[in-house]
Amino acid sequence: MKSLRWATILICLFAFIATNKAESQEACYYNGKNIGCYVSGAGDKYMTVRWSDGLTQTYTQVDIKKEYMPTFGRNRLTYTYKDKYSGLWYYYCSLNRAKSTLLHSSNGNSMEFIGKCW
Repeated sequence: MKSLRWATILICLFAFIATNKAESQEACYYNGKNIGCYVSGAGDKYMTVRWSDGLTQTYTQVDIKKEYMPTFGRNRLTYTYKDKYSGLWYYYCSLNRAKSTLLHSSNGNSMEFIGKCW
């Protein structure tokens, strides 16, 4: 009985660690306004952004491209994500890897994640 209790505690601890590792707090901006957020699954098929004001949105990756940047002599990956309203968001990482950006294709809304590139 005692070993079952320890096994349960260890399973809960590992689940807690895995959940916290998958979701990281970021310095985030939405249309230039500083808002805290948590990002999980970034760079994966599904990416979820949970804003500090309670709004949560999941984006589905629909395309990935590699573009060569001749000035810097290296490739950069760009992703296209779709939100639940079928809006397209273009993801790119700054060349110095200081921030990543999601830019809405039609309305110009933007999200920036400082200090993080996926």
